[in-house]
Amino acid sequence: MEEERRKVLEMLAEGTITPEQANQFLELLGTARDQPRHAEHGPREAPPDWQAHTPHREHRAGERFRGPDIERMIQMRSHGVDAGLRQELADVGYPGLAVNQLIEAGMHGVHAGFIREMQSIGLQGLPFEKLVEMRMHGVSPAFMSEMHAAGYADLSLDDLIEARMHGVTAHYIREMAEAGFPDRTIRELVEARIHGVTAEYVLEMRAEGLDGLSLGQLTEMRMHGVNSEYVREMRDFGFEPAGAGGEA
Repeated sequence: MEEERRKVLEMLAEGTITPEQANQFLELLGTARDQPRHAEHGPREAPPDWQAHTPHREHRAGERFRGPDIERMIQMRSHGVDAGLRQELADVGYPGLAVNQLIEAGMHGVHAGFIREMQSIGLQGLPFEKLVEMRMHGVSPAFMSEMHAAGYADLSLDDLIEARMHGVTAHYIREMAEAGFPDRTIRELVEARIHGVTAEYVLEMRAEGLDGLSLGQLTEMRMHGVNSEYVREMRDFGFEPAGAGGEA
């Protein structure tokens, strides 16, 4: 610990960091020095039913805040991690976060305000890693409300994250419904969106005479590069594809 304090002072003397930054680093080091050590244990995995949890009082026992090295302190500073952020997160139910978790919080914007937003809609006691994942992919109360209004009120957090990650939004759902695919499962929509099936693609295939195709068929076609140009090319070879229910 003394070695790390010495390095902070050397960096201050060299002008690498400002006096304010030096004070913040020394404060963090002092917090780490004063914090009692606990017996080492392996990481605890959060049970799948997050709703049964109260806010975590400790994360990854054995990976407590114990004096970051200089490189990590610089990384912390670059992502806005300071004693204030650490205290804010502790105040909303996440004390004792490891250094890497604090860096993730700063990097992805997992701040007290975001956590309070989640808590205000009943999402309390979420594993910290789940909060990071939600924040990374833009799963917010507003997104949840939009999905609810689009008819998807019972999605799990993992479903919401996957939908947001791949662009299955309320707008995409409405477009696909208008294109003839209402009430699809979230899994079907995610698969379709991953492979580039849009309302425009559906209409493109219909314009080529391919009516009555299922969403699964369209997804598989799009996955393998079947577009209007390819359909026309096959016609030039004398092959006339038929829509679902017709004869190939």
